[in-house]
Amino acid sequence: MFESKKLGVTQKIMSDLTGVPTPTINKIVAAGSYTPIDANVRRNIRYTVEDTRSIIQKTLYKLRTDLPKIITFYNFKGGVGKTTLCYQVSSHLALMGFNVLVIDADPQGHLSTSLGYDTETEFLTLYDSIIGNVPVTDTIRNVYTGLDCIPSNIGLSRLEPSLSDKSHSQNFISACLNPVLSKYDFIIFDTNPTISHINRNIIMASDLLSVVVETQAYALNGLKLLLGDLRSFCSETNISLPKITIIPNKYEERTASSGEAMAVLRDHYSDYVIPNFAVRRSEELHTSCKTATPLAFFCRTNSIALEDMKEVIKYLLTGKES
Repeated sequence: MFESKKLGVTQKIMSDLTGVPTPTINKIVAAGSYTPIDANVRRNIRYTVEDTRSIIQKTLYKLRTDLPKIITFYNFKGGVGKTTLCYQVSSHLALMGFNVLVIDADPQGHLSTSLGYDTETEFLTLYDSIIGNVPVTDTIRNVYTGLDCIPSNIGLSRLEPSLSDKSHSQNFISACLNPVLSKYDFIIFDTNPTISHINRNIIMASDLLSVVVETQAYALNGLKLLLGDLRSFCSETNISLPKITIIPNKYEERTASSGEAMAVLRDHYSDYVIPNFAVRRSEELHTSCKTATPLAFFCRTNSIALEDMKEVIKYLLTGKES
């Protein structure tokens, strides 16, 4: 399990994450009663999650008034990086002072592994709440202050056949989450890469679908199908199409294929993509998930990975890019 008390966040990383100048962060720290994790350190001084949340909350820019409560990272193609982005966005929103519940809805449990859970052990999942009538509060586990999760393991695979026997018009996800909606600023889903009953149910509950796509030609082939499928499903079930944001991922500036993919996204999906933005390929993102440690706790100064996560989060919170 991730030990946030030992790592902490530096003032420079707080500045990089929020875009607030470091001197401003320094003034807030000096004016407050914030104690470094290690009082003997003179450089790269780190502060606890609790102090980081407090400091950043004093710097936040004006938020949009229509913040989406339930956000889903989605694509029925695997390997696009949606779990990685879901992990980074949810963990850093919590560091910024928001109360976040992140839910692993994929029986493979990759998000749960990044959150520090051994997916080969037995624990309660969404299946137990939706089908087993276990109170959702009993399935929630704490990662660190501000970040809770409902983890997943192979046992979640029982949910799909169970949902297939039920009415498609019923929203079991909404009913499941209703008791805890008011507790969280954001509830964020990582989905499995299929067109499944559980994903349909999550879509019905979502305020925002973050569709993650690789900036490669083959990865874009299914995007038209995905959007068409979403529209058909929403029409058939008589629900409104959630707001959609397409997040281009794994961008490599020096490759022609990435440039061509971005041109396609600009030309055909301009209503959905964050203007002039893509998440760049970065080894730090891979390391973060592998070590179950969010970027802010270990990344280098001026990290492109943290810079890109900042852009995604700012767009989510304000509706504007930098």
